[in-house]
Amino acid sequence: MKIGILTQPLHNNYGGILQAFALQTTLQRLGHEPWILQREFNYNELRFWWHYNAGNVARALLGKPLPPFTWEKYKHPESPFTHAFINEHINPRTPYLLTTRSLREECSRLALDAYVVGSDQVWRPMYSPRIEDYFLGFLAPDNDALRIAYSASFGTDDWEYSPGQAARCAALLQRFSAVSVRERGGISLCCRLGRKDAIQTLDPTLLLSPADYEALAAGAAPSPGRLFCYVLDRSASKKELIRNTSAQTGLPAFEVMPAIAAERRKKSPDIVYPSPAQWLRAFMDAEAVITDSFHGTVFSILFHRPFVALGNTARGQARFTSLLALFGLEHRLLPATASAQQISTTLREPVDWDSTDRRLNQMREVSIQFLTKSLKR
Repeated sequence: MKIGILTQPLHNNYGGILQAFALQTTLQRLGHEPWILQREFNYNELRFWWHYNAGNVARALLGKPLPPFTWEKYKHPESPFTHAFINEHINPRTPYLLTTRSLREECSRLALDAYVVGSDQVWRPMYSPRIEDYFLGFLAPDNDALRIAYSASFGTDDWEYSPGQAARCAALLQRFSAVSVRERGGISLCCRLGRKDAIQTLDPTLLLSPADYEALAAGAAPSPGRLFCYVLDRSASKKELIRNTSAQTGLPAFEVMPAIAAERRKKSPDIVYPSPAQWLRAFMDAEAVITDSFHGTVFSILFHRPFVALGNTARGQARFTSLLALFGLEHRLLPATASAQQISTTLREPVDWDSTDRRLNQMREVSIQFLTKSLKR
């Protein structure tokens, strides 16, 4: 079956890249031909003027034409390794689709038999190029392709839809033949959209084995430390916390991130994101992990690494609590204000990985059965 996968744009988010790889790989192993539909933000829209420098804003205000502006051009200085990984491992993909119309036309050209929407915060309005597209609103009502949501994530238990968005998306959701969500709270949010049969399934990354990711990491350089710190909100206080935790545990800390935050259009090796292969190698080499990332937590579990997840309310706390509840690991989620002593103590606490794996295998079976059943006419 020829399937279109609609997920968040593939930028420099390691978890976002790998969940797309995992879902595409899983569907391929089930005997299908899945395409990644690269719905992308259109940076030529007025709401993205802030991406431009002052000269271009002035041109726009004077009614003069603006130079073409695309994500690939904007991010190129910091993205050569992430782009190379995507080009090598995530195929087939469509070209960048900047509008609903181009998405509709490309899907018509591909003559897709089914659509799978998922997974990484695809149903969070603030993160999606156009939220109705992620409920397949670009399809004609009489289009008979299967419409499936696999582990679709709202990213939060809070209601973030405007009344208009809610009405439109609720109507579109009724046309789906099967719906699963990533977080337990997503079931309640689906009910608010009029869909009461949603079930919980695994994030796509958890459908693959550590061996699958070790193969992707082949050739990556050995990591420079043993305490892997994948912290997205890299404040001065977090850096101090990591230094103190490293001292208390005796584990040298290291990151897999650009050395400095990227400045618009600046060309410097210090702003380049390492390859996702290097990020995966970090979990293989680490003796412990500190992270405020959902997928940092996922891969810590997958690779059996003692970890602490730091609460990240701005990015969606419900994602962490729902994930950890699946494995009985809720106690490993600490507040962002936790001390180095609290983190060190938690890292030393043993994890019953046998129990974790049993739960993981049970949920894998549920998740694969959902996909297999949903993709049968």
